[in-house]
Amino acid sequence: MYEPMMVPPANPARRRRMLWILAAVVAGLCCIGGVIGGVRLLGAARSAVGDARAAADAYLRDVQSGDVNGAYDRLCASTRSHMSRDAFVAATRPLRSYEITAVHVTEANGRTSAMVSTHLTLTDGTVTNQILPLIKEGGAWRICDTGSS
Repeated sequence: MYEPMMVPPANPARRRRMLWILAAVVAGLCCIGGVIGGVRLLGAARSAVGDARAAADAYLRDVQSGDVNGAYDRLCASTRSHMSRDAFVAATRPLRSYEITAVHVTEANGRTSAMVSTHLTLTDGTVTNQILPLIKEGGAWRICDTGSS
């Protein structure tokens, strides 16, 4: 006749300890994932700010050096469609020096834009602060709606 083998009762303290270890491992993995995600997000944000700054710097360098046609080519399609090259050349005042004082990049509804704050000194000595709005167009930053640079 068959007699069942005696199985020792489960040790509740051991089971509880295994659950705590498993919970600690899962929490640790979540924390590591959060840190990695945060570092990648910070890197992407810094890259976007640097790229927007570089685009504004190139635009202002073109204006400062007198390459107004080059500056016009850095405008977004919308601004170029509302302002002819000749009108832009006529409206652009000569620039002695400039300083980029701040860059703010935002993304809303899948559209990336930036606001670049500048301190400009014109060749006639006029000093002005101007904000250059930029948009990401075709993978490149473009000045959009330049106002009176």
